Amino acid sequence: QARYALAAGDPEAALGFANEVPAGASSVIPYSAVDPNPLTQQIQTLGYFAAMASFRTDAEPGDLRVDRFTTSATQSAFGGATLVGINVYRDVSNPIPVFTQDELTLIRAEAHARANRLPEARAAVNAVRVAAGVGARDDAALPTQAAILDEIYRQRSYSLFLTGLHWADQRRFGRLAEAKAE
Repeated sequence: QARYALAAGDPEAALGFANEVPAGASSVIPYSAVDPNPLTQQIQTLGYFAAMASFRTDAEPGDLRVDRFTTSATQSAFGGATLVGINVYRDVSNPIPVFTQDELTLIRAEAHARANRLPEARAAVNAVRVAAGVGARDDAALPTQAAILDEIYRQRSYSLFLTGLHWADQRRFGRLAEAKAE
């Protein structure tokens, strides 16, 4: 509900829903050898999906999410793009997350930022940054609502990789023009 409230342009409702989820809670779609994860075949076996190499090259040094989600092995794609392999769903029993605590924290950060509660937004986005190994940013590095929203968008791009939420994020953050460039 928090995700959908944010997408519908109601950050206060999104904040309320996100705050109802207990810290540490998670939700996944489980799989097994009998009921295999369909992404394993699509990504790992058939190789239908890869990540833009810029996911790795544009990341901040020390970002733990980069190696978690992608491999360093490069490959070429149609049109000359450079891609890297995907490092998740390697086993048919790997679950697919429905939501993560990072997503909830970033929903809170965005709701606070859109309501111009910058200290709360900064604290929430910094919690995600610290967990990712890249360290917090101070008030001087994130001085304005626009700067904080840019940082939230960047952190969503890394924390929510391969969740299917990036296009909606691009739309909500006014960055649809980037969709054609990626």
